[in-house]
Amino acid sequence: MELVTIKPIAAGEEFTFFYPSAEWDMDRPFTCHCGSSACIGKVQGAKHLSAEALKKYQFTGFIEQKLATR
Repeated sequence: MELVTIKPIAAGEEFTFFYPSAEWDMDRPFTCHCGSSACIGKVQGAKHLSAEALKKYQFTGFIEQKLATR
């Protein structure tokens, strides 16, 4: 597995992970409490994102394939 970031991460720096970028339909969805104005609210996988939200993020090849056959 490989984690690709959009900017360098310094040692000790915190970072976030957008679960739907790698999860299609989560077995255990959860409510996000990040506080961001762009928060998706309930994290349950890319399958459940709106068309508008899908335009904002990068996804793994697996998720891209799922989205293409949707």
